[in-house]
Amino acid sequence: MFKKTWTVVSNSSNPDMQMYFGIKLNAFFDKCYFFSQMSIARKLHCGVSSFSKKNGLSAWIILDFIYSFFLAIFLRLKGSRYVLFDNAHINNIPLSFFTKILGCRQIFTIHDWEPHPGSNQFVTKLYNYLVKRYLADEFIVYSPVNSNKTVHCFYLGGFPVVPNTAHSGYFLFYGRIEPYKGLNYLLPIADELLKRNPSLSIVVAGKGEDESLEKLSLKENVRVINKFIEQRDLDELISGAIAILMPYESASQSGVIPQVAAFGKSIVAHDVGALGYYINDRLPLGTLVNKGDILGFVQAMLSKYRNYEILTTEVRYGYSQLSRDSYIEQFGSLFND
Repeated sequence: MFKKTWTVVSNSSNPDMQMYFGIKLNAFFDKCYFFSQMSIARKLHCGVSSFSKKNGLSAWIILDFIYSFFLAIFLRLKGSRYVLFDNAHINNIPLSFFTKILGCRQIFTIHDWEPHPGSNQFVTKLYNYLVKRYLADEFIVYSPVNSNKTVHCFYLGGFPVVPNTAHSGYFLFYGRIEPYKGLNYLLPIADELLKRNPSLSIVVAGKGEDESLEKLSLKENVRVINKFIEQRDLDELISGAIAILMPYESASQSGVIPQVAAFGKSIVAHDVGALGYYINDRLPLGTLVNKGDILGFVQAMLSKYRNYEILTTEVRYGYSQLSRDSYIEQFGSLFND
């Protein structure tokens, strides 16, 4: 009987992370063992890797630690030689420790090689340190990084394509609200947009805290939705947008880019971090503007408005390289090699 030499583990409850994991599970079920947190495992019909409901310290981690010991032995007896941790999670640590002792090669996916400023920065830094220094033999990343270990640099993608829609006259900023995402730049951007085209507006949607939120909510051409946005509502917001705004202070890659590209929506972003890995001549998914260039940012927004249909076609072309098939092909080359 053919032995599966790969094991893929995903403990994250994040919907996007579950989607990425589900794509691999469906495409490579015959090549890999798949394990996830108990509630997700029930839904996806795969093995259980963790009982903890949240990514953090709790009494459940004791049970997970003991369980990881027996799971590691089980995987080694089954012939697994490579363990891929599909996303960051505290419960990856004990399973990685035990499978490494038993001779399995450890491949860690790190979405944020340098953690963003914000509430989770310290925890993410500590996790990355343990993984980079002691556990990982190889890495999967979604933007170029420097490391003395083997790095597989892939493109993030895989969202299902959504049919074209007419816009509803607004630009959209969405996602978890953190200071590094540059909401302060939207204040002068909104003022400049109002002067140049009063019929257009900006929607800010997402849960979090930022001192700019209150000021933005007072702008006549800005609508603030400061709460967690359910997926159905988010899909409607993206569908109605002219373009997506990313005036970030810093960035690695961003899951926002492939998600909105699946809708055919272009992006206006600050040229920071690794956003240029996804927004360039080869991947025409939007426009990069120098950080703080308010006039240039608004001019790019107005260009998206004037050329909406043409740019939708361009984005569709660029997204073909971030599609589900392309995402599967990248991991197929890894598993086969």
